Amino acid sequence: MQRLLFIALACLLSVASTAQEQNRRDYSVVCHGTTKKGTDCKSRTYCNNSLCYYHGGNCYDKSKKSNTIKLPIIHEGNMKHIMISIGGQSYKYLIDSGASDVIINNEMRDYFIRTGILKSSDFGKNRVYEIANGDSITMQTAILSSIKIHDIEFRNVNIAMGDNASLLLGMSFLNKYNWRFKGNYLELQNK
Repeated sequence: MQRLLFIALACLLSVASTAQEQNRRDYSVVCHGTTKKGTDCKSRTYCNNSLCYYHGGNCYDKSKKSNTIKLPIIHEGNMKHIMISIGGQSYKYLIDSGASDVIINNEMRDYFIRTGILKSSDFGKNRVYEIANGDSITMQTAILSSIKIHDIEFRNVNIAMGDNASLLLGMSFLNKYNWRFKGNYLELQNK
């Protein structure tokens, strides 16, 4: 009887040990974290509450590239500006979450037409906008094939053009992304 009890207990411990090993294998990862000594950890390990079994650091994969784009901004008082390059020319734009579209002035429009940046096929319909003081104005719309911000190219940007218009980076651009201000950067993440 004692022998039978011993065999049953041994089987039970073996099953528990196997289940624990299986559980560890299920969560096994290659840790790409940094050890407390500052060296890269590449241990085959398992994570316990997102911490590496070997050094206690966060388990994460540094090889995965962040999909966050960080664009430097310029602070002027309470306003945030960003440099945008269109056709090799740089312009300082106000980042304006109250603006519907990216706004350019007619002087820029004329330059873009002369240089071939804007073609007749790029132009859309006129659109009525309500501006900050409550007035309504009509602006012509178009699609710019590309703009560059900090050497990153953005394609098919909706714009509106008007006389003496301020240069605004509005929601038609920002809403393509999950966006936020963080320190001296405008951060964009794909939705």
